[in-house]
Amino acid sequence: MREWDDLHRQLHKVMRERGHVVNEQAATRDQIHKALLSGLLGNIARRDERGFYRGTRDRFVAIWPASRLARTKARWIMAAELTETTRLFARHVSKIEPEWIDEVASHQLRYDHSEAHWSTKRGCVLVFESVSLWGLPVILKRPIDYAKIEPQDARSVFIREGLARDLVRVVPRF
Repeated sequence: MREWDDLHRQLHKVMRERGHVVNEQAATRDQIHKALLSGLLGNIARRDERGFYRGTRDRFVAIWPASRLARTKARWIMAAELTETTRLFARHVSKIEPEWIDEVASHQLRYDHSEAHWSTKRGCVLVFESVSLWGLPVILKRPIDYAKIEPQDARSVFIREGLARDLVRVVPRF
C-alpha cells in the first residue's frame, strides 16, 4: 500500500509541475472504460451469432464463469486479464461500445472501403467502410462520403452514376 501511495504522490507532483490540475468532477463510467480500453486493445472481444466471443488475432475467448457478465449477452467486452487454462478466459470483464474502439484506437485500426455508389437520398457518392482491429471486425459497411477519401474517384463515380443516369436531385446553388 505504501508503494501505491508513493506512486500516487509522485504522479500528482509531476502533473502539478507540468501545469495540470486535478479534475473537480469525477470521471464517468464511460470515460474510465475508454481510458482503460486504450491500453487493453488486445483484450477486446465480440460475441458472434452462436454466442461465442471472438477476440483480436482470431482468438476465441470465454468469460470467466464467476464473472457477473458471464450470464449476460454483452455484445462487446473488454477484459483486464486473459488467462489460459483449458480455454482462454477473459477475467475482470466490462461491457464496451464498438464506437469507443474507433475513437481511442484509430491509429491501430485497418480501414477497408468498397462499393462506391451515388446516393440520391444523401446527394453524394458514398462508399462502405469496414473497420477492423488486428483481424477483429469492429464496424461493418458503414456508409461514408467517398469524396473525403478519394475525391478524384468520387468525382468520376458522380459523373458516371449521378449525372449520366440523371439521378442527381440536388439543386446546385449558383
